[in-house]
Amino acid sequence: MPGGGIREFCTVVSPRALKERNGERLLFALGMMNDVIMEKHRQGIKARFIDDCDASALAIIGNDRQVVRGLTETNASYRERLKFSLDDEQRTGNAWSVLSAVRGYLLGDTPAARTVSAQYSSTGTALGASWNEYIGGEAQGVAPVFTRDVTGNWDWDSASPTTGSWGWWRWYLVLESVTPNAWVGDEGLWGSAGLWGDEGAWGVNSPPAVGATLRIIIRRKKSAICHWVFISFDSGLFTVPGAAGVENPGGDYGHWAKVVSRRHTRARSADARYFTGRL
Repeated sequence: MPGGGIREFCTVVSPRALKERNGERLLFALGMMNDVIMEKHRQGIKARFIDDCDASALAIIGNDRQVVRGLTETNASYRERLKFSLDDEQRTGNAWSVLSAVRGYLLGDTPAARTVSAQYSSTGTALGASWNEYIGGEAQGVAPVFTRDVTGNWDWDSASPTTGSWGWWRWYLVLESVTPNAWVGDEGLWGSAGLWGDEGAWGVNSPPAVGATLRIIIRRKKSAICHWVFISFDSGLFTVPGAAGVENPGGDYGHWAKVVSRRHTRARSADARYFTGRL
């Protein structure tokens, strides 16, 4: 077929009367319509292939594979994650899959991210904690570092056991937002100047949809129950080497406040924001 497509090919195979003047114009118009149909067909075939499709098709492929695009992720990065999404499904349910998917959503930042779960005795004593961690700036595609702390350095609510968190099936997700990998900002505390929460979710300067999307990702990739999600603005909080009651929860995080000298006092660190991840 000549380089001009069907519209040019029509003039090649037609009789002389249709190659000149009005006949030529008529065939050109009819051929052009067929060329449009063929081009749409070609684009439709290419849209199935992640490397070759137009960037506008990535959202459809991502929706089909249920891979949420990062907040500021480039087309090239998203194509790579889509290509390996089926392989990632084989790891669904463990800490690696949760952390990888959440950090993928936060691209192009790569914040520190951790999961932790604690084990308790029948009386509520913290026996140990299991951590999986990515450090800030670490590339995607590698396994998180696993650490088992036998001292029980993560104790959510043994001092206020009303939330039923004494179980290995409950775990917690910590996402840091610290320079140079800050992906969300602190909007201030309750009672601070301005209308707290007017620009986004309460306590952070991002839309509520960001937290909702994180929940959707966790729901798809979770193992057991995500009890709480932390957004930490302090790299010294909620860490693997941190001690219970100092850097990490020490048994009194079950409520927002605790009674100290007959007065209600903040129980949780003010350098983080918290939202329930129970799904």
